[in-house]
Amino acid sequence: MSHMVKSTLLAFAAVFSMQAVVSAAQSDRAIQAGMIRLGDHWAHPTRVLVRFAEPEASVKLATVATLKSMGLQVKYRSSLVPGGVVLQAAPKAGLKDQSPPATMEEKAEQLLDKMAQLRDSGLFAYVEPDYWADYTITAP
Repeated sequence: MSHMVKSTLLAFAAVFSMQAVVSAAQSDRAIQAGMIRLGDHWAHPTRVLVRFAEPEASVKLATVATLKSMGLQVKYRSSLVPGGVVLQAAPKAGLKDQSPPATMEEKAEQLLDKMAQLRDSGLFAYVEPDYWADYTITAP
């Protein structure tokens, strides 16, 4: 095997190993940040990105009441995407929940169920998880 091929293989192995280390570190940070696993990606467990089918519907009182009945509230309104909002689970009023904390799988299932409920409502052009992004600085 030539020196050039060996060098290339060693460089490839080093890059692959570093990617595995970075991926593991990202997973650790995602877990520490309270994110849940959805397929191959991390997502916020209580937030959903949506776009209203009719952008003006996002400010109607009837829509706000519908969202409230689903246990959601508008966290953020996009100024760039007409009708684009971030929905978040509304804080529960009253006494603290005494049940044990949900597992990551249970939280993921709850989020997917809530997303299906939102899609089925017919109010939205799209409904997507609020995927978690982790930025790392690497040398060029």
